[in-house]
Amino acid sequence: MPAPVINIDGEWGLKLRPQTIQVRQGEDYIIRCTVREGVKRTAKNLTAGSVRFLVGVTPSSGDEILKITGGGVTIPVGTDGVANITIEDTDTGDLEGTFFHEVEAIDSDGSTQVVAFGRFVVAVSLFLSLSAAQQLGIAKDAGDKFGMVIEDTFVVS
Repeated sequence: MPAPVINIDGEWGLKLRPQTIQVRQGEDYIIRCTVREGVKRTAKNLTAGSVRFLVGVTPSSGDEILKITGGGVTIPVGTDGVANITIEDTDTGDLEGTFFHEVEAIDSDGSTQVVAFGRFVVAVSLFLSLSAAQQLGIAKDAGDKFGMVIEDTFVVS
């Protein structure tokens, strides 16, 4: 099954508005950022340009997730202004809660701009995986039944 696509808007030279990206821990996603510029919001030409995607604990902190062109970011057709950012299951496997993201675009002239920013929320699955259950000591192998109580509901895996 292909990874779900999350669409966000990138703004080059325009006022940015925060955008929230919500993902589930340990799952694959494609974040499609379409960068537009000017009052007419035409596609920004990213041919011979690059894009960086950063997720951090605070807006100015280090990189929990870092993706760059050629390393998790692709620009399929530069003139379309689209950058596809691949989030792999391992990128969010150890993350939980609310973080911050930024998308930075660099055009062919070397001009750099943050084109999107906002919250990056990693939701934890309500169902425990076998490995999580093993770490908690409530299951030893795949044959074990395990579960947990969530607001008076017992969930069995």
